[in-house]
Amino acid sequence: MGVAVQDGAGEKMVKEMTMRYSTIGFLMLSTCVTLPLWAADPAPTTAPIAPTVSELRIQKKSADDLAVNLFGSDPVQFVVVLSRPDQIILGVDEQTSKLLSATDDKGTDLTKNGRKMFGDNDWLSAFFSKVAKDSHKIAIPLKLGTLPDPQATVIQLKADFALKCGHDVKTEEVKPFDLTTGTSAKFGTHTMKVSQGKGLGGSMFGALGPSDARKKQSLSVELDAQGAWLKSLEFIDEKGNVVATDDRGSQSSGDSFTRMLELSPDVKSAGLRVTYFQTVDEIHQPIDMKVGVGLP
Repeated sequence: MGVAVQDGAGEKMVKEMTMRYSTIGFLMLSTCVTLPLWAADPAPTTAPIAPTVSELRIQKKSADDLAVNLFGSDPVQFVVVLSRPDQIILGVDEQTSKLLSATDDKGTDLTKNGRKMFGDNDWLSAFFSKVAKDSHKIAIPLKLGTLPDPQATVIQLKADFALKCGHDVKTEEVKPFDLTTGTSAKFGTHTMKVSQGKGLGGSMFGALGPSDARKKQSLSVELDAQGAWLKSLEFIDEKGNVVATDDRGSQSSGDSFTRMLELSPDVKSAGLRVTYFQTVDEIHQPIDMKVGVGLP
């Protein structure tokens, strides 16, 4: 545990407490989110492992002339790690996850004054959540809008997390098509559209430069249902060999998820090898946990 206190005459304190309860080492924030990381089929069914907290911050706002940005202005920020050895976790659903209560041991309601992040609610961020390489754990950043009581030593959190989990893996191939024309294909109940893109050159990704300057051609792969159903995607030549591609990021809008790729301009046509989950279920995992905030 580390505690940093900045003091000034007549000014309020800034207090940051970081408590690590696991060695998983997830970061509070992530600069980029693309497709989740996948694993093989799930392990034999077992009961969910008790949730843990990998990070905790509590901060009190300073006077304006002493304000220091400690990873956002929310008074309470922490990361809950959920483990499901019996599931392949794809992500968390913000809309159907519910915060039931968050209080300290002095009776303070910590759910007031919440501020929305990049998603639809003011306490959970699916955008910044991170799935582990084995796909059986997920780190979910949470935040609360009210400081605990100065004498509080424990925060109790009750919530119901809706985890998106994949089942019934299947692989299908699409015959080679002209990359300049693109193609649309159905995989089960889902749709994938491949078309030529403009790359990620320009003001937002100026350091990369335009695709033409890198001698690459750009493709956009658009998926429905937020792309949660896709496990892996490969471009293949007429002999079935994998065509090398560079991942240039992704973007999400509504139900659509678009992944941007680049490949050699010498490739004029290619097929697809797509591995996907035939079903994506929502598994609810309720938690009732206590997090200590005091010094040992």
